[in-house]
Amino acid sequence: MPPRSARVFARGFALALQFATGIVFLVGGFNEFAAPAFANRQFLGSVAIALSAFTSVRFGDNRGETLPAGERSLLHLLFGWGCVWWLGGGLVEIARHVATRPEAHAMLAWTAGSVAVAALAARPLRWPRLDSTAVVLLPALALSLAHDVAHGRTSVTEYGWAVYSLAWALHFALLYRSEARAAAEPAATGAKETVGLRPWLAAAHAIGALLLLGQVAWEAGEWTARVAPRGSVWAACAHLVPLALYLLAVTLAERAAKGQQLQWPLRTSRDAYAVTAGSVVSVALGVGFAALAVLSPGDPRPLSYLPLANPLDLTLMVALAALFLWANRHAGATARTLYRWLGVGAFIVLNGVVVRTVHHWLGVPWQLHALVASRPLQAALTLTWTVAALAAMVVATKRQLRMLWLIGAGLLAAVIVKLFAIDLAALSGLTRVVAFLGVGALLLVIGYVAPLPPTAKAGADT
Repeated sequence: MPPRSARVFARGFALALQFATGIVFLVGGFNEFAAPAFANRQFLGSVAIALSAFTSVRFGDNRGETLPAGERSLLHLLFGWGCVWWLGGGLVEIARHVATRPEAHAMLAWTAGSVAVAALAARPLRWPRLDSTAVVLLPALALSLAHDVAHGRTSVTEYGWAVYSLAWALHFALLYRSEARAAAEPAATGAKETVGLRPWLAAAHAIGALLLLGQVAWEAGEWTARVAPRGSVWAACAHLVPLALYLLAVTLAERAAKGQQLQWPLRTSRDAYAVTAGSVVSVALGVGFAALAVLSPGDPRPLSYLPLANPLDLTLMVALAALFLWANRHAGATARTLYRWLGVGAFIVLNGVVVRTVHHWLGVPWQLHALVASRPLQAALTLTWTVAALAAMVVATKRQLRMLWLIGAGLLAAVIVKLFAIDLAALSGLTRVVAFLGVGALLLVIGYVAPLPPTAKAGADT
Protein backbone atom coordinates (compact mmCIF):
# COMPACT_ATOMS: atom_id res chain seq x y z
CA MET A 1 0.00 0.00 0.00
CA PRO A 2 1.45 3.40 -0.92
CA PRO A 3 2.28 5.73 1.92
CA ARG A 4 -0.39 8.18 3.15
CA SER A 5 1.36 11.18 1.61
CA ALA A 6 1.30 9.49 -1.78
CA ARG A 7 -2.43 8.83 -1.52
CA VAL A 8 -3.08 12.44 -0.56
CA PHE A 9 -0.99 13.61 -3.51
CA ALA A 10 -2.92 11.34 -5.88
CA ARG A 11 -6.28 12.62 -4.69
CA GLY A 12 -5.09 16.20 -4.91
CA PHE A 13 -3.80 15.65 -8.45
CA ALA A 14 -7.12 14.09 -9.49
CA LEU A 15 -9.01 17.03 -8.02
CA ALA A 16 -6.78 19.55 -9.76
CA LEU A 17 -7.17 17.63 -13.01
CA GLN A 18 -10.95 17.89 -12.81
CA PHE A 19 -10.86 21.65 -12.30
CA ALA A 20 -8.31 22.02 -15.09
CA THR A 21 -10.48 19.97 -17.44
CA GLY A 22 -13.45 22.20 -16.77
CA ILE A 23 -11.44 25.37 -17.33
CA VAL A 24 -9.98 24.07 -20.61
CA PHE A 25 -13.42 22.98 -21.74
CA LEU A 26 -14.84 26.39 -20.88
CA VAL A 27 -12.05 28.27 -22.64
CA GLY A 28 -12.65 26.13 -25.74
CA GLY A 29 -16.03 27.79 -26.14
CA PHE A 30 -19.51 26.60 -27.07
CA ASN A 31 -19.51 26.84 -30.84
CA GLU A 32 -21.48 23.80 -32.00
CA PHE A 33 -24.59 25.78 -32.83
CA ALA A 34 -25.94 23.44 -35.53
CA ALA A 35 -25.99 20.35 -33.32
CA PRO A 36 -29.30 19.08 -31.84
CA ALA A 37 -30.28 20.24 -28.38
CA PHE A 38 -28.86 18.11 -25.56
CA ALA A 39 -27.18 15.84 -28.13
CA ASN A 40 -23.93 17.67 -28.81
CA ARG A 41 -20.38 17.70 -27.55
CA GLN A 42 -20.80 20.80 -25.41
CA PHE A 43 -23.71 19.48 -23.34
CA LEU A 44 -22.34 15.94 -23.10
CA GLY A 45 -18.96 17.34 -22.08
CA SER A 46 -20.61 19.41 -19.34
CA VAL A 47 -22.45 16.32 -18.12
CA ALA A 48 -19.20 14.32 -18.10
CA ILE A 49 -17.44 16.96 -15.99
CA ALA A 50 -20.41 17.09 -13.59
CA LEU A 51 -20.62 13.31 -13.23
CA SER A 52 -16.88 13.09 -12.65
CA ALA A 53 -17.19 15.62 -9.81
CA PHE A 54 -20.19 13.82 -8.32
CA THR A 55 -18.35 10.51 -8.42
CA SER A 56 -15.38 11.98 -6.58
CA VAL A 57 -17.62 13.55 -3.96
CA ARG A 58 -19.49 10.28 -3.45
CA PHE A 59 -16.19 8.49 -2.96
CA GLY A 60 -15.13 11.09 -0.40
CA ASP A 61 -18.45 10.91 1.45
CA ASN A 62 -18.13 7.13 1.67
CA ARG A 63 -14.73 7.52 3.30
CA GLY A 64 -16.33 9.74 5.94
CA GLU A 65 -14.18 10.61 8.93
CA THR A 66 -11.18 8.75 7.53
CA LEU A 67 -10.51 11.68 5.21
CA PRO A 68 -8.58 14.63 6.67
CA ALA A 69 -10.70 17.63 7.61
CA GLY A 70 -9.13 19.74 4.86
CA GLU A 71 -10.09 17.24 2.18
CA ARG A 72 -13.62 16.90 3.53
CA SER A 73 -14.08 20.65 3.24
CA LEU A 74 -13.05 20.47 -0.42
CA LEU A 75 -15.89 18.06 -1.10
CA HIS A 76 -18.39 20.92 -0.74
CA LEU A 77 -16.51 22.90 -3.36
CA LEU A 78 -16.28 19.95 -5.71
CA PHE A 79 -19.98 19.15 -5.33
CA GLY A 80 -20.85 22.76 -6.14
CA TRP A 81 -18.52 22.56 -9.15
CA GLY A 82 -20.44 19.54 -10.42
CA CYS A 83 -23.81 21.22 -9.88
CA VAL A 84 -22.67 24.29 -11.80
CA TRP A 85 -21.64 22.20 -14.79
CA TRP A 86 -24.82 20.12 -14.73
CA LEU A 87 -27.19 23.07 -14.41
CA GLY A 88 -25.08 25.36 -16.60
CA GLY A 89 -24.90 22.85 -19.41
CA GLY A 90 -28.68 22.54 -19.53
CA LEU A 91 -29.25 26.28 -19.24
CA VAL A 92 -26.91 26.97 -22.14
CA GLU A 93 -28.80 24.47 -24.29
CA ILE A 94 -32.10 26.13 -23.42
CA ALA A 95 -30.71 29.59 -24.21
CA ARG A 96 -29.61 28.32 -27.61
CA HIS A 97 -32.63 26.38 -28.73
CA VAL A 98 -35.69 27.76 -26.91
CA ALA A 99 -37.51 30.90 -28.03
CA THR A 100 -37.12 34.02 -25.93
CA ARG A 101 -40.64 34.11 -24.42
CA PRO A 102 -40.69 30.67 -22.76
CA GLU A 103 -36.94 30.67 -22.10
CA ALA A 104 -37.17 31.61 -18.41
CA HIS A 105 -39.84 28.99 -17.75
CA ALA A 106 -37.82 26.33 -19.54
CA MET A 107 -34.78 27.21 -17.43
CA LEU A 108 -36.87 26.97 -14.27
CA ALA A 109 -38.19 23.60 -15.43
CA TRP A 110 -34.64 22.32 -16.01
CA THR A 111 -33.52 23.51 -12.58
CA ALA A 112 -36.57 22.15 -10.76
CA GLY A 113 -36.35 18.86 -12.65
CA SER A 114 -32.68 18.49 -11.72
CA VAL A 115 -33.45 19.17 -8.06
CA ALA A 116 -36.33 16.68 -8.15
CA VAL A 117 -34.13 13.95 -9.66
CA ALA A 118 -31.47 14.59 -7.02
CA ALA A 119 -34.05 14.46 -4.22
CA LEU A 120 -35.52 11.22 -5.52
CA ALA A 121 -32.07 9.64 -5.86
CA ALA A 122 -30.84 10.71 -2.43
CA ARG A 123 -32.66 8.00 -0.48
CA PRO A 124 -31.99 4.92 -2.67
CA LEU A 125 -28.37 5.99 -3.08
CA ARG A 126 -28.14 6.74 0.65
CA TRP A 127 -26.48 10.00 -0.22
CA PRO A 128 -28.02 12.86 1.83
CA ARG A 129 -25.77 15.42 0.16
CA LEU A 130 -28.04 15.33 -2.90
CA ASP A 131 -30.75 17.05 -0.86
CA SER A 132 -28.55 20.14 -0.68
CA THR A 133 -29.25 20.80 -4.37
CA ALA A 134 -32.57 22.26 -3.17
CA VAL A 135 -30.79 25.53 -2.35
CA VAL A 136 -30.90 26.54 -6.03
CA LEU A 137 -34.69 26.21 -6.29
CA LEU A 138 -35.74 29.46 -4.61
CA PRO A 139 -33.17 31.59 -6.51
CA ALA A 140 -34.39 29.98 -9.74
CA LEU A 141 -37.99 30.78 -8.85
CA ALA A 142 -37.06 34.36 -7.96
CA LEU A 143 -35.16 34.92 -11.22
CA SER A 144 -37.95 33.46 -13.32
CA LEU A 145 -40.57 35.59 -11.55
CA ALA A 146 -38.39 38.68 -11.92
CA HIS A 147 -38.09 37.97 -15.65
CA ASP A 148 -41.89 37.73 -15.99
CA VAL A 149 -42.50 40.90 -13.98
CA ALA A 150 -39.80 42.82 -15.87
CA HIS A 151 -41.50 41.92 -19.14
CA GLY A 152 -44.91 42.92 -17.74
CA ARG A 153 -46.58 39.59 -18.37
CA THR A 154 -48.43 36.99 -16.38
CA SER A 155 -46.31 34.11 -15.14
CA VAL A 156 -48.81 31.38 -16.07
CA THR A 157 -48.51 31.68 -19.84
CA GLU A 158 -45.92 29.73 -21.87
CA TYR A 159 -46.54 26.62 -19.69
CA GLY A 160 -45.80 28.70 -16.62
CA TRP A 161 -48.90 27.32 -14.91
CA ALA A 162 -47.36 23.84 -14.99
CA VAL A 163 -43.76 24.82 -14.31
CA TYR A 164 -44.50 27.07 -11.35
CA SER A 165 -47.01 24.63 -9.86
CA LEU A 166 -44.50 21.78 -9.94
CA ALA A 167 -41.67 24.00 -8.69
CA TRP A 168 -43.70 25.23 -5.71
CA ALA A 169 -44.92 21.72 -4.91
CA LEU A 170 -41.31 20.54 -4.99
CA HIS A 171 -40.22 23.42 -2.74
CA PHE A 172 -42.70 22.56 0.00
CA ALA A 173 -42.15 18.82 -0.35
CA LEU A 174 -38.41 19.28 0.13
CA LEU A 175 -39.00 21.54 3.12
CA TYR A 176 -41.24 18.92 4.69
CA ARG A 177 -38.68 16.18 4.15
CA SER A 178 -35.82 18.32 5.40
CA GLU A 179 -37.75 19.16 8.56
CA ALA A 180 -38.49 15.49 9.17
CA ARG A 181 -34.80 14.69 8.85
CA ALA A 182 -33.80 17.61 11.09
CA ALA A 183 -36.30 16.48 13.74
CA ALA A 184 -34.81 12.99 13.72
CA GLU A 185 -31.27 14.23 14.41
CA PRO A 186 -29.77 13.52 17.83
CA ALA A 187 -30.64 15.96 20.58
CA ALA A 188 -26.96 16.70 20.88
CA THR A 189 -27.20 18.88 17.82
CA GLY A 190 -29.27 21.33 19.84
CA ALA A 191 -32.27 21.06 17.49
CA LYS A 192 -35.77 20.86 18.88
CA GLU A 193 -38.34 18.97 16.92
CA THR A 194 -40.97 21.67 16.59
CA VAL A 195 -39.45 25.08 17.19
CA GLY A 196 -35.69 24.71 16.88
CA LEU A 197 -35.43 24.34 13.13
CA ARG A 198 -32.18 25.17 11.50
CA PRO A 199 -31.93 28.82 10.48
CA TRP A 200 -31.73 27.98 6.79
CA LEU A 201 -34.98 26.02 6.97
CA ALA A 202 -36.75 28.94 8.65
CA ALA A 203 -35.28 31.30 6.04
CA ALA A 204 -36.45 29.01 3.23
CA HIS A 205 -39.97 29.05 4.66
CA ALA A 206 -40.04 32.84 4.98
CA ILE A 207 -38.46 33.58 1.59
CA GLY A 208 -40.65 31.01 -0.11
CA ALA A 209 -43.77 32.51 1.45
CA LEU A 210 -42.78 36.00 0.30
CA LEU A 211 -42.01 34.83 -3.24
CA LEU A 212 -45.24 32.88 -3.55
CA LEU A 213 -47.28 35.75 -2.11
CA GLY A 214 -45.55 38.16 -4.47
CA GLN A 215 -46.44 35.93 -7.41
CA VAL A 216 -50.06 35.68 -6.29
CA ALA A 217 -50.29 39.47 -5.85
CA TRP A 218 -48.72 40.04 -9.27
CA GLU A 219 -51.07 37.57 -10.95
CA ALA A 220 -54.12 39.05 -9.22
CA GLY A 221 -53.30 42.54 -10.46
CA GLU A 222 -52.21 41.38 -13.90
CA TRP A 223 -55.37 39.40 -14.64
CA THR A 224 -57.61 42.07 -13.14
CA ALA A 225 -55.99 44.68 -15.36
CA ARG A 226 -56.89 42.58 -18.40
CA VAL A 227 -60.62 42.73 -17.70
CA ALA A 228 -61.00 46.05 -15.86
CA PRO A 229 -61.19 49.39 -17.70
CA ARG A 230 -57.85 51.05 -18.24
CA GLY A 231 -57.06 53.60 -15.53
CA SER A 232 -59.52 52.16 -13.00
CA VAL A 233 -58.54 51.24 -9.46
CA TRP A 234 -59.37 47.53 -9.70
CA ALA A 235 -55.86 46.33 -10.62
CA ALA A 236 -54.18 48.31 -7.83
CA CYS A 237 -56.62 46.90 -5.30
CA ALA A 238 -56.06 43.39 -6.64
CA HIS A 239 -52.32 43.77 -6.04
CA LEU A 240 -52.95 44.79 -2.43
CA VAL A 241 -55.70 42.37 -1.38
CA PRO A 242 -53.50 39.20 -1.27
CA LEU A 243 -51.12 40.93 1.16
CA ALA A 244 -53.98 41.81 3.50
CA LEU A 245 -55.47 38.33 3.22
CA TYR A 246 -52.08 36.78 4.06
CA LEU A 247 -51.79 38.78 7.30
CA LEU A 248 -55.38 37.96 8.20
CA ALA A 249 -54.84 34.27 7.45
CA VAL A 250 -51.73 33.79 9.59
CA THR A 251 -53.14 35.88 12.43
CA LEU A 252 -56.54 34.23 12.50
CA ALA A 253 -54.99 30.78 12.15
CA GLU A 254 -52.98 31.41 15.30
CA ARG A 255 -56.03 32.66 17.14
CA ALA A 256 -58.21 29.76 15.98
CA ALA A 257 -55.67 27.21 17.21
CA LYS A 258 -56.17 28.28 20.87
CA GLY A 259 -53.35 26.17 22.16
CA GLN A 260 -53.99 23.31 19.74
CA GLN A 261 -51.43 22.18 17.22
CA LEU A 262 -51.36 24.19 14.00
CA GLN A 263 -51.26 22.59 10.60
CA TRP A 264 -47.98 22.30 8.74
CA PRO A 265 -46.10 24.48 7.83
CA LEU A 266 -47.28 26.83 10.61
CA ARG A 267 -46.86 23.99 13.08
CA THR A 268 -43.09 23.95 12.70
CA SER A 269 -42.33 27.39 11.27
CA ARG A 270 -44.93 29.73 12.70
CA ASP A 271 -42.46 32.56 13.31
CA ALA A 272 -41.11 32.29 9.77
CA TYR A 273 -44.56 32.90 8.30
CA ALA A 274 -46.20 35.10 10.93
CA VAL A 275 -43.25 37.19 12.13
CA THR A 276 -40.44 37.18 9.55
CA ALA A 277 -42.53 37.09 6.39
CA GLY A 278 -45.36 38.91 8.15
CA SER A 279 -43.09 41.86 8.98
CA VAL A 280 -42.10 42.28 5.33
CA VAL A 281 -45.70 41.92 4.19
CA SER A 282 -46.93 44.44 6.77
CA VAL A 283 -44.40 47.03 5.59
CA ALA A 284 -45.37 46.46 1.95
CA LEU A 285 -49.05 46.60 2.83
CA GLY A 286 -48.55 49.78 4.85
CA VAL A 287 -46.76 51.47 1.96
CA GLY A 288 -49.45 50.32 -0.46
CA PHE A 289 -52.16 51.51 1.90
CA ALA A 290 -50.64 54.98 2.17
CA ALA A 291 -50.00 55.23 -1.58
CA LEU A 292 -53.52 54.22 -2.59
CA ALA A 293 -55.22 56.27 0.14
CA VAL A 294 -53.37 59.46 -0.78
CA LEU A 295 -52.68 59.19 -4.50
CA SER A 296 -55.47 57.17 -6.10
CA PRO A 297 -58.67 58.85 -7.30
CA GLY A 298 -60.42 55.50 -6.80
CA ASP A 299 -62.05 55.23 -10.23
CA PRO A 300 -64.38 52.20 -9.90
CA ARG A 301 -65.48 51.94 -13.54
CA PRO A 302 -67.66 50.36 -14.80
CA LEU A 303 -69.39 50.92 -11.43
CA SER A 304 -70.48 54.27 -10.09
CA TYR A 305 -68.60 55.73 -7.14
CA LEU A 306 -70.28 55.20 -3.79
CA PRO A 307 -68.51 56.35 -0.62
CA LEU A 308 -67.19 53.37 1.39
CA ALA A 309 -68.92 50.92 -0.99
CA ASN A 310 -66.27 50.94 -3.72
CA PRO A 311 -63.23 48.74 -4.37
CA LEU A 312 -60.67 51.24 -3.07
CA ASP A 313 -62.34 52.07 0.24
CA LEU A 314 -63.17 48.41 0.91
CA THR A 315 -59.57 47.42 0.16
CA LEU A 316 -58.21 50.12 2.44
CA MET A 317 -60.48 49.05 5.29
CA VAL A 318 -59.50 45.39 4.90
CA ALA A 319 -55.82 46.38 4.78
CA LEU A 320 -56.16 48.53 7.90
CA ALA A 321 -57.90 45.71 9.78
CA ALA A 322 -55.23 43.22 8.71
CA LEU A 323 -52.41 45.51 9.81
CA PHE A 324 -54.06 46.18 13.17
CA LEU A 325 -54.77 42.52 13.94
CA TRP A 326 -51.28 41.41 12.90
CA ALA A 327 -49.58 44.23 14.84
CA ASN A 328 -51.70 43.54 17.91
CA ARG A 329 -50.24 40.03 18.01
CA HIS A 330 -46.71 40.42 16.67
CA ALA A 331 -45.55 44.05 16.68
CA GLY A 332 -44.86 44.20 20.41
CA ALA A 333 -46.39 47.67 20.74
CA THR A 334 -48.66 48.79 23.55
CA ALA A 335 -52.41 48.83 23.09
CA ARG A 336 -52.41 52.65 23.31
CA THR A 337 -49.86 52.92 20.50
CA LEU A 338 -51.77 50.48 18.30
CA TYR A 339 -55.06 52.29 18.77
CA ARG A 340 -53.41 55.60 17.96
CA TRP A 341 -52.09 54.20 14.69
CA LEU A 342 -55.50 52.70 13.99
CA GLY A 343 -57.01 56.12 14.50
CA VAL A 344 -54.49 57.71 12.15
CA GLY A 345 -55.25 55.10 9.49
CA ALA A 346 -59.01 55.51 9.90
CA PHE A 347 -58.63 59.30 9.69
CA ILE A 348 -56.67 58.93 6.43
CA VAL A 349 -59.36 56.67 5.00
CA LEU A 350 -62.12 59.06 6.08
CA ASN A 351 -60.43 62.07 4.48
CA GLY A 352 -59.83 60.08 1.32
CA VAL A 353 -63.52 59.19 1.15
CA VAL A 354 -64.46 62.87 1.39
CA VAL A 355 -61.93 64.00 -1.21
CA ARG A 356 -62.84 61.26 -3.70
CA THR A 357 -66.56 61.88 -3.22
CA VAL A 358 -66.12 65.54 -4.13
CA HIS A 359 -63.92 64.53 -7.08
CA HIS A 360 -66.43 62.05 -8.52
CA TRP A 361 -69.74 63.67 -7.63
CA LEU A 362 -68.87 67.34 -8.21
CA GLY A 363 -66.37 66.87 -11.04
CA VAL A 364 -63.41 68.51 -9.30
CA PRO A 365 -60.23 67.48 -11.20
CA TRP A 366 -57.87 65.08 -9.40
CA GLN A 367 -55.13 67.66 -9.13
CA LEU A 368 -53.73 69.10 -5.93
CA HIS A 369 -54.28 72.76 -6.78
CA ALA A 370 -57.84 72.08 -7.97
CA LEU A 371 -58.71 70.09 -4.85
CA VAL A 372 -57.23 72.71 -2.51
CA ALA A 373 -59.15 75.45 -4.30
CA SER A 374 -62.46 73.55 -4.18
CA ARG A 375 -64.87 75.34 -1.86
CA PRO A 376 -67.22 72.36 -1.40
CA LEU A 377 -64.24 70.17 -0.48
CA GLN A 378 -62.95 72.63 2.12
CA ALA A 379 -66.38 72.87 3.71
CA ALA A 380 -66.79 69.08 3.64
CA LEU A 381 -63.40 68.54 5.26
CA THR A 382 -64.20 71.05 8.00
CA LEU A 383 -67.47 69.30 8.83
CA THR A 384 -65.88 65.84 8.57
CA TRP A 385 -63.10 66.74 10.98
CA THR A 386 -65.65 68.16 13.42
CA VAL A 387 -67.80 65.02 13.24
CA ALA A 388 -64.70 62.86 13.76
CA ALA A 389 -63.74 64.93 16.79
CA LEU A 390 -67.30 64.64 18.13
CA ALA A 391 -67.27 60.84 17.74
CA ALA A 392 -63.90 60.53 19.44
CA MET A 393 -64.92 62.74 22.36
CA VAL A 394 -68.26 60.98 22.88
CA VAL A 395 -66.52 57.59 22.98
CA ALA A 396 -63.87 59.01 25.30
CA THR A 397 -66.50 60.35 27.68
CA LYS A 398 -68.43 57.08 27.81
CA ARG A 399 -65.31 54.98 28.38
CA GLN A 400 -63.50 57.56 30.52
CA LEU A 401 -60.55 57.78 28.11
CA ARG A 402 -59.06 61.16 28.85
CA MET A 403 -56.27 60.88 26.26
CA LEU A 404 -58.75 60.11 23.46
CA TRP A 405 -60.84 63.10 24.51
CA LEU A 406 -57.77 65.33 24.35
CA ILE A 407 -56.98 64.01 20.86
CA GLY A 408 -60.52 64.91 19.79
CA ALA A 409 -60.09 68.35 21.36
CA GLY A 410 -56.87 68.80 19.42
CA LEU A 411 -58.69 67.95 16.20
CA LEU A 412 -61.33 70.52 17.10
CA ALA A 413 -58.62 73.10 17.64
CA ALA A 414 -57.29 72.29 14.17
CA VAL A 415 -60.81 72.78 12.80
CA ILE A 416 -61.11 76.21 14.40
CA VAL A 417 -57.69 77.24 13.08
CA LYS A 418 -58.73 76.03 9.61
CA LEU A 419 -61.99 77.98 9.84
CA PHE A 420 -60.28 81.31 10.41
CA ALA A 421 -57.00 80.75 8.54
CA ILE A 422 -58.37 79.07 5.41
CA ASP A 423 -62.14 78.84 5.22
CA LEU A 424 -62.86 82.46 6.12
CA ALA A 425 -60.90 83.61 3.07
CA ALA A 426 -61.51 80.68 0.73
CA LEU A 427 -65.23 80.13 1.28
CA SER A 428 -68.05 82.47 0.46
CA GLY A 429 -71.81 82.42 0.31
CA LEU A 430 -73.56 79.20 1.18
CA THR A 431 -70.41 77.10 1.72
CA ARG A 432 -69.12 79.53 4.35
CA VAL A 433 -72.48 79.60 6.13
CA VAL A 434 -72.73 75.80 6.12
CA ALA A 435 -69.19 75.36 7.42
CA PHE A 436 -69.43 77.89 10.24
CA LEU A 437 -72.94 77.00 11.37
CA GLY A 438 -72.21 73.28 11.15
CA VAL A 439 -69.10 73.57 13.27
CA GLY A 440 -70.86 75.80 15.77
CA ALA A 441 -73.77 73.38 16.14
CA LEU A 442 -71.44 70.42 16.63
CA LEU A 443 -69.44 72.31 19.23
CA LEU A 444 -72.65 72.87 21.19
CA VAL A 445 -73.44 69.15 20.97
CA ILE A 446 -69.97 68.29 22.22
CA GLY A 447 -70.39 70.59 25.18
CA TYR A 448 -73.52 68.71 26.27
CA VAL A 449 -72.75 65.06 25.46
CA ALA A 450 -68.95 64.84 25.70
CA PRO A 451 -67.51 66.63 28.74
CA LEU A 452 -63.90 66.08 29.70
CA PRO A 453 -63.44 62.77 31.60
CA PRO A 454 -62.16 63.17 35.16
CA THR A 455 -58.42 63.14 35.80
CA ALA A 456 -58.80 60.16 38.15
CA LYS A 457 -59.41 57.92 35.16
CA ALA A 458 -56.32 59.01 33.32
CA GLY A 459 -54.36 55.99 34.51
CA ALA A 460 -56.84 53.69 32.86
CA ASP A 461 -56.40 55.15 29.39
CA THR A 462 -55.59 52.66 26.68
